Amino acid sequence: MLTSLHGNVDRAEALGTAEASLIEKDWFVKWLWGDLQAEFRFLPPS
Repeated sequence: MLTSLHGNVDRAEALGTAEASLIEKDWFVKWLWGDLQAEFRFLPPS
């Protein structure tokens, strides 16, 4: 996300959390999320 690339991590996290329900959960999203969690230890939005 561009917001986090520009150093505004708080805003990026808030936007990601607010918009999470709009993201379709298909096989690619599930695969990508699993890969990000494994490689970079991403945590689900709270």
